[in-house]
Amino acid sequence: MKTLLILLILSISLDVMSQNQNKREWQQVDSLSGIGQSQSALDIVIAIYEKAKTANDADQFLKASLYRMKLESDFHEDYFEQSIARTQLEVLSAKAPVKQILHSALAELYWLYYQNNRWQILNRSVTSNFVTDDIKTWDLKKLVTTCMGNYALSLTDKELLKNTPVSSFSEIVIKQKDSEKYRPTLFDFLAHRAIDFYASSEAGLTKPANTFSVDKDEYFATSADFAALSIISPDSLSFEFQALKLYQEVIEFHSLDKEPTALVDVELERLSFVHEKSIVPEKDSLYLEALYKLEKQFINHPSSTEVSFEIASRLNGDESIAIPFIEEEQSGQAISEAKKWDKKKALEICEAAISRFPESFGANNCRSLIESIKQPLLSTNTNYASIPGKPSLALVNYKNVNKVYFRLLKINPETDRDLQEKQQDIRLEKYLNLKAEKSWEQPLPDDGDYRNHSAEIRIPALPQGYYVLLSSNDASFPAKSAILTANTFWISTISFLSRNDKTGNNEIVVLHRESGQPLSRVKVASYYREYNSNARKYESKAGAVFTTDKSGMVNIPSKNDNRRNNQFYLVFSSKKDQLITESFFSGYSYRYDEPKTIVQTRFFTDRAIYRPGQTIYFKGIALERKGEDVQLKTNSHHQ
Repeated sequence: MKTLLILLILSISLDVMSQNQNKREWQQVDSLSGIGQSQSALDIVIAIYEKAKTANDADQFLKASLYRMKLESDFHEDYFEQSIARTQLEVLSAKAPVKQILHSALAELYWLYYQNNRWQILNRSVTSNFVTDDIKTWDLKKLVTTCMGNYALSLTDKELLKNTPVSSFSEIVIKQKDSEKYRPTLFDFLAHRAIDFYASSEAGLTKPANTFSVDKDEYFATSADFAALSIISPDSLSFEFQALKLYQEVIEFHSLDKEPTALVDVELERLSFVHEKSIVPEKDSLYLEALYKLEKQFINHPSSTEVSFEIASRLNGDESIAIPFIEEEQSGQAISEAKKWDKKKALEICEAAISRFPESFGANNCRSLIESIKQPLLSTNTNYASIPGKPSLALVNYKNVNKVYFRLLKINPETDRDLQEKQQDIRLEKYLNLKAEKSWEQPLPDDGDYRNHSAEIRIPALPQGYYVLLSSNDASFPAKSAILTANTFWISTISFLSRNDKTGNNEIVVLHRESGQPLSRVKVASYYREYNSNARKYESKAGAVFTTDKSGMVNIPSKNDNRRNNQFYLVFSSKKDQLITESFFSGYSYRYDEPKTIVQTRFFTDRAIYRPGQTIYFKGIALERKGEDVQLKTNSHHQ
């Protein structure tokens, strides 16, 4: 949800808050702050503060108070403590509704103090029967109860707050378009500030024995039914409980509004909060059902489009798994038929919202969501190596694409190794300038559900070599305006298995990719990747060359060479066939020292605790430990 009116203490924007009153002074403050002269700016702010206090100018007084806090935070070491102490003094003499605003600011200051000193406070023990005004000694519970107390005091004299337009304090709020429709009164402004606190992620900081849980379906009820609920809790410090009670007050306050924007906004917040905190198993369906009811209730008002957007967002969801275009109950990734079409429903809901109120805030959000739902996606995955002379398969993951175009390039692997070091757009441009060995197109199943799908496509039979497969949703393969992916792979009869022993040696077995038979007389060349600081790039340095024996084996010994990076890759070659390993091997040697023999004695007593003067009965067992081997050591004497 968007927050439309924000009280800021440590990040006030002077440009937003400046008005005609004290305009010249505020411009000076703005100028001095901009060049880092916080102390000079603070002197002017204090003068405005004193003048506004004397003249009982609440708006300017509050603005100067808040901006003073901001400036003091730039260079005062204990600015939190100083701001808290001064605000407490101001609260004592302030009159409503300035008093309530100061209480809200004071609550925020306390919480900011906690956030800046979290680890110290969390390590403090809970104190009892200990009264102190020194915040540096407070434990977490003391801070939480003080914050809650100030937020409660910020909402006293509710009738006055409900009858005070928030526009009366335009100097301390940041406005957005139509913001006063969402927070029309000072009560709304202060209540939502308190709700924001209670809805924070740290709601579980204090946990009594009997915790309050959002465990009832009724919390998803309609506005009238929810406002009438009797919500009680044995846990007065429960943030969830306090938030729900405040939601009830705000909803009841706006229940009869002719202009329902504020009611719809708080209802969306309340339902989202309940959904997040609820422990009811059916909370997802209850949340969606409640949103549908809210949309229907205000379908003839522009604010309904914001509900539509939330419904569509829920239906759109988060899709991380592609659905294979095979029988879905056999795929292991089955989804229900109803769920399958959720994205299409989301699109239709957004289009209906735009049609109802095209200029509304919700309609603009819906346009963005429609663009996201319709966004085409395409990626292709190939095996690192396949068998020569036989077709192979590639996996295509796609969304909103009904045809994919392919280009197959044959390229020198060393040339491509250099290209891999370059940025993707440069590499793709190089690929596009090469002549294609083969080109073809492949229609893809697309039933219009706007979901991610996957399908296997056939790559034609190819001779030995190193290839690049380009894929795009555009037949012209434009480098910048369409989706373009590149996958590299080998066509080779060579495959291998590797094992690294304890001493760092690499045992390699070279096999025929199709038959699995060992391949003898295959050259295995090692190449080390070393960084050239002058050229600022990695270079390949040739290492030793080995030849497989009749069992297809080679043993690459480890090296204890601190002068070079002992990470290497291998190049296998046999007649016209070749294969370069995808990953690197380690050539480091490791020393395993002979474990030392350790003798330990363990004592056993007849009891855990003894009285003074009581006889102690004990026995001891001597153990000799060498590595993992442990033996009893008998007939021995040692100290």
